[in-house]
Amino acid sequence: MLYLHLRVKILGLNALRSLPILAAPFIAAASHGQEDAGPRMLEEIVVTAERRTSSLQDTSMAVSALTGEAMSNRGINDVEALAFAIPNMSFGESVGNARIAIRGIGFDNISVGNEGRVAFHMDGVYVGRPAAALGTLFDIERVEVLRGPQGTLYGRNATGGSINVVTRGPNSDLPGYIRARTGNYDLRELEAATSASLTDEVSGRVAVKVIERDGYGTNLVNGRQIDDERSRSIRGKLLITPTAALEVALTADYRRENDHNYGYHFLGAGSPERVPTGLLLGGEVADDIRDVAVDTGPDNKRKMSGLAAQVTYSTGWGELVSVSAYRHTRYDTITDLDATSAPLTRYEQKEESDQYSQELRAQGDLGNSHWLLGAYYYQEDLYGYSKVPIDRALVGLPSLYVAGYFAGGDMETRAGAVFGQVDWNLTDTLSLTLGARYSVEEKRVDEDYQFDLLRPYSPGQALIPSATNRDKETWKDFGPRAVLTYEPDDNLRVYASVSQGFKSGGFNLGGLQEPFDSETLTSYELGLKAHWWQHRLLTNFAIFHYDYEDLQVSKVQEAVIVIENAAKASLQGIEVEVSAILTDQLQIDFNLGLLDTEFDEFSTFDPARTSLGLLDLAGNELTQAPRYTANLGVEYEWSAGAGTVTARAEGHWFDEVYFTPFNTGNMRQDGGRRYNFFLNYRSEASGWHVGAFIRNLSNEDHLSTALVGSVLTGSPALGGVKPPRTYGVTIGYDL
Repeated sequence: MLYLHLRVKILGLNALRSLPILAAPFIAAASHGQEDAGPRMLEEIVVTAERRTSSLQDTSMAVSALTGEAMSNRGINDVEALAFAIPNMSFGESVGNARIAIRGIGFDNISVGNEGRVAFHMDGVYVGRPAAALGTLFDIERVEVLRGPQGTLYGRNATGGSINVVTRGPNSDLPGYIRARTGNYDLRELEAATSASLTDEVSGRVAVKVIERDGYGTNLVNGRQIDDERSRSIRGKLLITPTAALEVALTADYRRENDHNYGYHFLGAGSPERVPTGLLLGGEVADDIRDVAVDTGPDNKRKMSGLAAQVTYSTGWGELVSVSAYRHTRYDTITDLDATSAPLTRYEQKEESDQYSQELRAQGDLGNSHWLLGAYYYQEDLYGYSKVPIDRALVGLPSLYVAGYFAGGDMETRAGAVFGQVDWNLTDTLSLTLGARYSVEEKRVDEDYQFDLLRPYSPGQALIPSATNRDKETWKDFGPRAVLTYEPDDNLRVYASVSQGFKSGGFNLGGLQEPFDSETLTSYELGLKAHWWQHRLLTNFAIFHYDYEDLQVSKVQEAVIVIENAAKASLQGIEVEVSAILTDQLQIDFNLGLLDTEFDEFSTFDPARTSLGLLDLAGNELTQAPRYTANLGVEYEWSAGAGTVTARAEGHWFDEVYFTPFNTGNMRQDGGRRYNFFLNYRSEASGWHVGAFIRNLSNEDHLSTALVGSVLTGSPALGGVKPPRTYGVTIGYDL
């Protein structure tokens, strides 16, 4: 039964009375130079959230979008920065894996072979590995963030929503550019792109990005910088149009990173029952949360590449679309599991994945309806492991560094689906959308577990498994969607929707446990989208309720990561988005997200507090689910000579965030705030532009993730830290 209630105490509405409300630019301001043509208005962004083009305001779902120009002006070049511009979206990182959460539905599996609950798409291709979502966003046309389950059109692992990144093609309005950026932490960044017509039917585009940046902290043991970046990215596109009805878009991309990023920071004791073993055995830790004092790592190496072909054929009744893709992802991360200077552990995590996908869609108009039919196939072959050589002193034996713990192996995923959706115009003002997707997914695992206290450790030594397992499992799901839309005029749209999302079950690679079950989420949403004041004011509103069953939860138990299914959870919330042009020079954007989340049924043991026995977690909040997020942006522009100056100030406020379902104080980020400032000058005639930026002006220290480590190391609290204050200047030229 649908119910929508928001408890004032839980959502902290009293506190919000004095909280500045915030914003993100979901709608871009109209192009400069419109003063002579009349009052400046908000310009609609065209999106493809429903697998066809429509304006943002004509799409009956909660979706936000940022143009590439807006992202460039605000220095948004990755998903983490994007999270500061979207309501009810949060971001974290765990050993090089993106922890993206939308409306409290995010990433909870910390083992290898994991999959997120927010689908990440690049030019229509699903990117299965969470590690790949950490790549730099460059040469972007727009980014769309779809909030809520997207099971019908996007399928597997879109329980929380979908992030759709659309890169610029050869036919972009921006033929080419070059930009250079420098800043503190010795930032050196270069980005460039160019398009060219090779023949009458063939055009191409190439874009590159290079980032060199010193670390935000230091390893006090060896003096090496940590949390730095050394990355290289390139993307090439070909657009082939042999006839007016046929279009072929080919894409190839490659990214390489080699630095000292993604290591664990020591956050203190993770259990009231234990003292971290590294401290007991004489190890030291850093006083500054941004530094570490470890004898091992961190080291990070990753390579990611992809090939994609999208073929679109237009006919008299509609169009046929084929999207074929291959993606390769590999990363190797080394960090210290005890997070102290004592030479007790070395934590290695590796994944190597080959992903193949094929989607076929047909769509068109028939009478007063629009229809879409599709089929999808996904295949992934993955090898991964977590390896922890240890000193036997951790288990009370004579000191000797031994092979220790290993959990890993091969996992194969085969998934197929058929789906469809129909939009009917029932009257001139009322329309009905019905859709459904039927999915079948099979996973096979060939896994090994080792706990070896006899063999001295040496890099590359042979694996001698203590136990092995081969297994397979199949999951099936039917996910419907229904939307009723009322549109009395072009400026007002009201919709009500019911939809489902599906995340398949799986195996805890190397954990030798029974397969964990699939999870489903049923969403009820009511939304309003409106333009006012001659398109100078936009107001969007959404209220939603989620019923969540069998959600997958992970924890570290002794030396093993365990994944289990919590029984039930419920979530509800409100989102408000406003963008207003108060004068031709002044624009204000804000958004507000409120969340109320709790486990309805969930009992489990806390490995860090075993003396408490079985714990009833009913009533606890979900992870990565702050009770409020708010964003405010104020932008002012004025003419200066032959160009335009734009100044923008931003604020981001958020409530406390829990990182584990136990909701303990040491596994929490307190509520906080971040402020950014941008100043840009653009010469309209010459194409030159220059800008300055400051992000995290008050230099706040905020955690990106936290977990309680293994009892073998005394259950230390480990985690990552978001970037400190950064500032710099950009100079560029648009072709």
